[in-house]
Amino acid sequence: MDWHGNRYDKRKRIIEDVLESAYNFQSLADQIPQIVWTAGPDGRVDFFNNRWFEFSGLDRDHRVGLDFALFIHADDRRNYVSTWKNCIKTGDALDVEFRLKKKADGESGFEDEDYETFLARAVAVRNQRGDIQQWVGTWTSI
Repeated sequence: MDWHGNRYDKRKRIIEDVLESAYNFQSLADQIPQIVWTAGPDGRVDFFNNRWFEFSGLDRDHRVGLDFALFIHADDRRNYVSTWKNCIKTGDALDVEFRLKKKADGESGFEDEDYETFLARAVAVRNQRGDIQQWVGTWTSI
C-alpha cells in the first residue's frame, strides 16, 4: 500500500477510536444515577446525560448552554451562578447545593413546589500546560 493509503487508514482508525470513546463515555454517563454534564472552558454546558432529560422533561435536541440556570430555584440561582462563575475564573472545583425544578407528572407543566435538592460538583480537566479544556460535573439528589 502506498503512503496515501497508510495515511487514510491511520485517519480512519483515529476517527473510529474517537467515536468509540464518545460512545463509551455516553454509555457510562447514562448508567450513573446522577445527572452528569460537561461544559467548555467558558462554563457553557455542552453535554447532559439521559438523567437530565428524564428529570427536566426537555427534548434531547434542546441545547441548554447556560440556560440550565433557569431550572434552578430563584432563591438558589444567584448563589449557584456566582459560585460557578468564580470556579470558571479560578479553576477551583464546584461544590454547591441547590434546588432544581423537575418536570410535572401531569399536563399542567411545572408547579412552584416541584423542586428537588441537589449537590453540584464539578472539576476542571486540564491539558499538559494547565489550561482548562473542559469541566466535568454531576448533580446528585440529596
